[in-house]
Amino acid sequence: MLPRIPERLQSIDPATRPDHSLLSGSDCCYFLWEYTPGRPADATAGNQLIRNLKISPAALHRRPSRLRFKHRAIAHAARALRRLIPRECAPDSVSFVPMPCSKVSSACDHDDRILKVLRVALGGREADIREL
Repeated sequence: MLPRIPERLQSIDPATRPDHSLLSGSDCCYFLWEYTPGRPADATAGNQLIRNLKISPAALHRRPSRLRFKHRAIAHAARALRRLIPRECAPDSVSFVPMPCSKVSSACDHDDRILKVLRVALGGREADIREL
């Protein structure tokens, strides 16, 4: 069971914008949880959740029993996001762009976990989801 994770949207601000070189000054970019690589799972509230989201397809192939942790993490993230996104977000004014994964879609370790989170979170709503 995951610990209670604070659920509020945070934005990329001027202090953190240099970490995201492809964002322009006019882009509005939000995130739910921060991940601290190399730290224990409980170093930040969302670290274990994000670790479970990041279980690679290769790791799942080696240990299929870990798939349940990944599915739970996707469902948890989608529920949190769904609660935070106003139903009134019109597709003509808001686009949802999942951060691209590090592997191209043809690679065997390609993982579209963030796209899956968005599709579950926005299921049943008209939403503009754009893959880069």
